[in-house]
Amino acid sequence: MKKFALILVGIIFYTLGHAQSDNEEIQIMQSLFGMEKKALVSEFIQLDMVQHDAFWSLYDQYEAERKALGLNRINLIMEYAENYDGMTDEQASKFMSQLISQRKSHDKLMDTYYS
Repeated sequence: MKKFALILVGIIFYTLGHAQSDNEEIQIMQSLFGMEKKALVSEFIQLDMVQHDAFWSLYDQYEAERKALGLNRINLIMEYAENYDGMTDEQASKFMSQLISQRKSHDKLMDTYYS
């Protein structure tokens, strides 16, 4: 399991550095990671049949929203990296505002699904 995770992380970083269609490849990596994560969660959570359907429905909704936020974060970081050399103070401030907003959205998502 650890080897798979390390290989997956390596592939993600390689893909981010060399991707032609970044969003598609990021989505593929997120999907692979998501399947592995779901399998891991299912090993540790014991649910009866009533809880099973409700839990996995909420889990899938959460993961879909989390993946969208993750893709947005990756795109922000890539945009920052592409513009780093010529970035003005105004652009850096705009980037930080977007990053803070994205982090707040992630925290709100966690708060929403925690209960």
